[in-house]
Amino acid sequence: MPNSCVNNVSYPLPGNIFAWTDLTYLLHKNAVSWGYYVVAGTEPDCSNSDALSCNAVAQRATTPGIWNPLPAFDTVRTDGQLGNVQSVSKFYTASKAGTLPAVSWVVPSDPVSEHPPSSVGDGQSYVTSLVNAVMRGPDWNSTAIFLNWDDWGGFYDHVLPPSVDQNGYGPRVPGIVISPYAKQGYIDHQTLSFDAYLKFIEDDFLGGQRLDPATDGRPDPRPSVRENVSILGDLTADFNFNQTPLPPRLLAVHPVTTLTSSAPFSPTPPSAAPGNTSATVHWGRPLTDGGSPITGYVVTPYLGAIAQPARRFASAATTETVLGLGNGMTYSFAVQATNVVGDGLQSPRTPPVTVGAPSVPTAADASPADGAAAVRWLAPSSDNGSPIAAYVVTPFLDAIAQPDHFFTPTATAHTISGLVNGGSYTFAVAALNANGTSLRSDATVPIVVGAPLAASVTATGSAGQAIVSWTAPDNNGSVVTSYVVTTYLGAVQQSTKTHTLTCTPQPCRPARTWAVTGLTNGRLYTFTVVAVNARGAGLAGSTTIRVGASTVPGVSIGVHAMAGVTGATLSWAAPANGSATITAYVITPYKAGVAQPATVFDAKKTTRTLTGLTSGQSYTFTVAARSAAGTGPESTPSNAVTPV
Repeated sequence: MPNSCVNNVSYPLPGNIFAWTDLTYLLHKNAVSWGYYVVAGTEPDCSNSDALSCNAVAQRATTPGIWNPLPAFDTVRTDGQLGNVQSVSKFYTASKAGTLPAVSWVVPSDPVSEHPPSSVGDGQSYVTSLVNAVMRGPDWNSTAIFLNWDDWGGFYDHVLPPSVDQNGYGPRVPGIVISPYAKQGYIDHQTLSFDAYLKFIEDDFLGGQRLDPATDGRPDPRPSVRENVSILGDLTADFNFNQTPLPPRLLAVHPVTTLTSSAPFSPTPPSAAPGNTSATVHWGRPLTDGGSPITGYVVTPYLGAIAQPARRFASAATTETVLGLGNGMTYSFAVQATNVVGDGLQSPRTPPVTVGAPSVPTAADASPADGAAAVRWLAPSSDNGSPIAAYVVTPFLDAIAQPDHFFTPTATAHTISGLVNGGSYTFAVAALNANGTSLRSDATVPIVVGAPLAASVTATGSAGQAIVSWTAPDNNGSVVTSYVVTTYLGAVQQSTKTHTLTCTPQPCRPARTWAVTGLTNGRLYTFTVVAVNARGAGLAGSTTIRVGASTVPGVSIGVHAMAGVTGATLSWAAPANGSATITAYVITPYKAGVAQPATVFDAKKTTRTLTGLTSGQSYTFTVAARSAAGTGPESTPSNAVTPV
C-alpha cells in the first residue's frame, strides 16, 4: 500500500515492489498513453552512488533496475501496463509509423550514456538518432523533446543547489528543448528540476492534476508535492505556440572528426561459458576503436587474482574459445582490444566460471501456486564431458536469495514449496556435474506466489469493436476479487477496465465478458486479462485479433506427422487468429489421397495424437483452425507416415 512507503533518496535494492504513486498512475487513470523505452545492454551507473566503478549489471526492458524502475511499481503492475516498458527498437518503429504514445521516456545503456569511461561521441550519436527518428516521422509537428542528463557525465557544476525540501535538488546539469515550437536561441534562466518535466506533462495532459497524496486517491507519506514548490519554473516559457512550426533539422549521426588515433577503449564487459578444458568468452566491441580499426583481441585468464598466460587472437571477432584450461578450476577473463597503436585497456573481468561445469540451463519460467511455484527450464546444451548430477533452483524474494533447492537431473520441471503467499519471487537455475556448478540461468519474470494463474482469453471482432471473454483461472487458494482487462494497439495501451467482484459471500462468478468499443477497423488489437486476488496480480492471459470485417483464421504452417501404433502425432504452428480467437483445430487424415473423417481438438495445444488409423497404410494430414468467424483453409499436407 502507498502508506507503507518510506522516503529514501538512495535507490533501494532491485527486486523490491514500490508502492509510491508514480506519474503513470495518473496517465492511466486519465487514459493518456505512455511508453518507457529501454536500450538493452548494461546499466549506465552503479546502484551505490559512492562507488567509482562496479560490475556491469544487465539491463533490458523486462528487468527492473536503477534505470528501469517502472516494472517494480505496483501501479504499473496493477494497471496491466508492464508491456508499456519496451525495447528502444519499438521507439524507432513508432516514430516512423506515427504511433508514439502521448508521453515517452527513453533511457540509455552504459555505452551510450556518456557516463565515464563511455564515449561522449557514442552518446551524442545515439541521441541524434533518436531525435532524427522523431523529426522524420509524422508526429514531429506535435512533439516536444526534452533532452537532459542526470549528472552531465560526472562533470559536476560548482553551484550549490537550492534547498526545497528534505531531499533537495541535485547538481546543476544541462537541458535542451527540441520542438517545432521551441523559441530559437532562447536561454531559460528559471530554476528548473526534473520535477518541471512532470509539471509540464501534468499541465499538458492532465489538466493540472498533481501527484498529490491529498488528491490523487493514493495517500502516501511523501515529504512534499515537488511540482508545486514555489521556486520551480514553468517549461512552457520555452515555447512559442504562435510561431510558424520549425522544420526538421537532421544532423549527421557520425560527423567527421579530426581526432588523432589512439589505442582502443576497453571492450564492453565480457561473459564466459565453461567448456571441457576450455571456456568460450564473449564481449562487445569497444565504444571507440581509437580512430584506427581493431586488428585483434587479447584474452587473459585469471585464477583468483593471478593472471595466466594471455591468448592473442588476430581477428575482429568478439567471441573466442580459450583452450588448455583445467577442468574443475575457476577462472575469470579480461579482454583488451588491439589496433596499430597498441593494446587498449583491459575490460572488467567476467564473473568466475568453473571450467568443465555444464553450460547454463535456459528458458526458465515460473507460475504461481498456493505457497509454491512451478518452475521449469531447458537442460543445458552441453554437460562438457561430465554427466549432470543435479539441478539447483534458487528462489529470490524481492531480489534476496533464499535457500537453494536441489533436484535430480531426471526432470526439468519442479515445484518449489515453502514460499510466502503474496511475495514477489524470481527463480534462477544452475546445473551441477563432477567438475562444478554452472552459471545461473537468467532469472524468471517475477511472479506473485499465491496469485491466480493466467485466464484463458478469447475475443471476437466486428465493426469498430471486440467482445473479450475469459474463463476463471485457478485462484491458488485465494478467491479472485477482480479482473483487469487491457487493450493494446500494437504495443501501445489503449484502455483498461477492472471487473470487481462484489457478491457476498465469495466466491462468485462475475460476467467475464467486456465489449471494447471505439476500435479502428482493419487494425490488430491485443487484449490481456489479469486476475487479482488478496495476494496480488496474477499472470496475464492474452489474445490478438483483427477488428472489422469477419475473417477466418489463417493457414496453419509446418504441419509434421510422426507415426505411432495405429495412430500418428501431429504438430504445427498456430496461424493468425483473424477476427476471432482460434478455439479449435480440425485435423483431417488422407489415406491414398482420400479424406477420412476429421477430428476436432480444442486449441489449447498445437500437438495432438490421432488414433484409430489403419496399420500399414500411408497417411498425410491437414490442419485447419476454427474460430467464431468460421473455419480457416486447410494447411499444406504433412509428410507421409505409415502407422504400425
